[in-house]
Amino acid sequence: MKLHRYRTMAGKANIYEVVYDDGNPVRVMNVKGTYQSATYLDDDCYELVFGYHRAYNALFQAGKPIQSVAMLGGGGFSYPKYLISHYPSLSVDVVEIDPMVVSIAERWFYVDRLMAEFDLDETERLGVFVQDALEFL
Repeated sequence: MKLHRYRTMAGKANIYEVVYDDGNPVRVMNVKGTYQSATYLDDDCYELVFGYHRAYNALFQAGKPIQSVAMLGGGGFSYPKYLISHYPSLSVDVVEIDPMVVSIAERWFYVDRLMAEFDLDETERLGVFVQDALEFL
């Protein structure tokens, strides 16, 4: 995959593929020298690359039923994709201030595939809000 560049509110975003620490190829969104998001490719695209995302799952061991989650900042939708694909009764709202970041996620981070595969237009399990998170809250 060649390098794709986009201008976002946070600066230039570079989209490209690398071999990650676990030896698997991943597609990354790099903004100002920092990975802002990553996704495994193809069949593993709903699995989590970063350890801090896997740590989020501790909320499911708290003993309280969880019906919905709000993610403030969407990036490549890594955690929302995981939630939708692994928890069929869960609804997820993603609040992302930058419409370009949402477009990048749809095109390069399998959000378009997620929408189709899980019929999210029909079920409305994924809400995407392009606005400031403070306004959303």
